[in-house]
Amino acid sequence: MRKFVIFVLFSLAGIVWTSCGKQGQTEPVAPPKPVSGPTDAEIPVVLNDNVQVVQITADDTMHYNGDRFTVHAGQPVRVELTNKGNRPATEMEHDFVLLKPGTDAVMFNLECAQAKASGYLPPSEMGNVIANTSLAGPGLTVTTTFTAPAAGQYTFLCNFPGHYAAGMHGTMTVGP
Repeated sequence: MRKFVIFVLFSLAGIVWTSCGKQGQTEPVAPPKPVSGPTDAEIPVVLNDNVQVVQITADDTMHYNGDRFTVHAGQPVRVELTNKGNRPATEMEHDFVLLKPGTDAVMFNLECAQAKASGYLPPSEMGNVIANTSLAGPGLTVTTTFTAPAAGQYTFLCNFPGHYAAGMHGTMTVGP
C-alpha cells in the first residue's frame, strides 16, 4: 500500500510539474531557422573560360548554399567551396567530396568520421571518390578540378563529423 501511495504522489507531482508554465500556450514554439540559405536550392554554376565553376558556400549551421547542381559530361568542372562561418577550424571545417556511383554515402561517411589524421578522408576510401577538396576553415576557399563523368546523378557531401547527418549533402546531375 505504501508503494502505491508513493507512486500516486510522484505521478501527481509529475503532472503538476509538466503543467506549470504552460497556461495559455496552445502550440509549441518553432525552433529558429538557420541563418544560411535554404538547403533546397540550386547551387550556382558559372562558365569561366570553358570551365564549369560550381560556387558552393558553407557556414556554421552545417549547410551548403544548396543541395544540387548540374554540369555537362566530359567538360572541366572546378568546385570552389568557401567557408563563410566564424567558428574555429578545430570545431567547424567543411569540404566537398564527390562519390562514385554505387557508394553507400552513409557507410562512407561513418568510415571517414574516424580518420581525423587524414582530414576525415582515409586512403582506404579514396577508391570511392571522384573528386574532393581539402577541409576549409573559417574564411577560407578550397577548390578541386575534375572532368565531369558520364551522364547521371552523383552524391556529394561534407566529411567533417556530424555534417552529413545534419544535411550537408546533395546531388550533382551530369547532363549531356
